[in-house]
Amino acid sequence: MHPNPTARARYEKSMLATSSPRAIEHEALARISAEIKRTHANRQAEFPAYVAALSRNLALWTQFAADSAAPTNPLPESLRAAIIKIYAYVRSETLRLQRSHAEEGIDALLEINGNVCAGLRGKSSATGATCPVS
Repeated sequence: MHPNPTARARYEKSMLATSSPRAIEHEALARISAEIKRTHANRQAEFPAYVAALSRNLALWTQFAADSAAPTNPLPESLRAAIIKIYAYVRSETLRLQRSHAEEGIDALLEINGNVCAGLRGKSSATGATCPVS
């Protein structure tokens, strides 16, 4: 049986209204990471879908960087600077991957997302952390 898409959309909307910012960021990273993994597996045949998934990941990291640059951001300055540096790497790697059908490089982006997911959930991360959809 297929879930009702309207019911799912309503459920997700209510989840957003009651979730913490950290939970929302985690969910966004988890969904994008899953989409990148799925489209990467078939990137030769469906390259536009892969590029779109990478673009959504970059858009999220762009928002993280913009939020980190805001003078009103309550995070410690060192963490804000680290987020902006990670964004710069994610941007560079994303653009390289979007210009090619490269095999290598996606693992680093997924590892970054996984490590941030673990941090958002308050768990220490290890190399190769994953970002499961909750």
